[in-house]
Amino acid sequence: MSLILCFNSDELLIKDVITPGSELLQTMAVGLNREDVPGIKNWRHLACKLKVPSDVLQEFSGESTAKRSPTKEVIQWLCGRFPDTTLIDLVQALEKIQRNDAIQIITKHFPDAVGE
Repeated sequence: MSLILCFNSDELLIKDVITPGSELLQTMAVGLNREDVPGIKNWRHLACKLKVPSDVLQEFSGESTAKRSPTKEVIQWLCGRFPDTTLIDLVQALEKIQRNDAIQIITKHFPDAVGE
């Protein structure tokens, strides 16, 4: 199944729609934080597709962040570093790592964001 991305010209910015503490971010993080499922790509793969540098990636997986969500860290870093990143950018990265479950979470909150 291939997804077709359909956005209006007013693309939503991640920093405006995936805010700290939001249900959308919480729900996505639950699935993407899991590293114990063989063959399923996680937050690390997403970070690579979003071009997060390896040294920053190391910070998100260090012992000092054991109680924090690496997915949330990636999204917050992305929003701070590249505030013009759009929801479509995130959806495209999720599509590249074959995380349709996370794309479905986004479409639940933004039904017009992705069409089949």
